[in-house]
Amino acid sequence: MNKSTYILLLILFLTSISKAQSLPQIGETWKGKIDTFNRILISPSQFVKSADLTVDKIQYKIGVDKAKKVVLISTIDKNFRIADQTCIGMNFSDVAEDKEIVLEKGWATFVSIGEGWYAAADPKDYDKDSKVLFVFKRS
Repeated sequence: MNKSTYILLLILFLTSISKAQSLPQIGETWKGKIDTFNRILISPSQFVKSADLTVDKIQYKIGVDKAKKVVLISTIDKNFRIADQTCIGMNFSDVAEDKEIVLEKGWATFVSIGEGWYAAADPKDYDKDSKVLFVFKRS
């Protein structure tokens, strides 16, 4: 490989690293693209605009309010892990153990799993065999 090819490859590599995306924080101003037709439910009666984001090969939905503040981060990606444990698809009762379970009718049954994340199950069909359908953070 000649010197100019090596330099070109190095520049391309460094450019790709500098554009690597990271997960935003709740309350942070969203700087990415928002599809005006893409909406996500963030509570039993509230939809907000949303964007898709992939970080470390995990796909997320980012909910953004009218001021472009991040109000929800969620994923259904089975590769999502917290404390080296998979959550999506696990029995909700195993995740909940002896923690406080919250029921928001029309939205989700959920429990805190740490680091600001919550594991959620379907509130309509919740029982001891329910599975974790998604995880989320919200304001």
